[in-house]
Amino acid sequence: MDFLYKKGDREVKKSLVGKYDFPIRPSAIISTSLRFKAIEEGSKKALDKFIAYLGTLGLRDEKL
Repeated sequence: MDFLYKKGDREVKKSLVGKYDFPIRPSAIISTSLRFKAIEEGSKKALDKFIAYLGTLGLRDEKL
């Protein structure tokens, strides 16, 4: 996922990946619901990483 945070004249761009492992049996067909669940959980993890990243920037730089 690509994130962009703007505040005033400052921009922070960051690309992050969130992964979610789900069980698959050999030769099993991945159901649509399992696929969407994996996308949803991976997106949540990527968003959590971005929020943590912004938090570390805030500690480093009071201007953000």
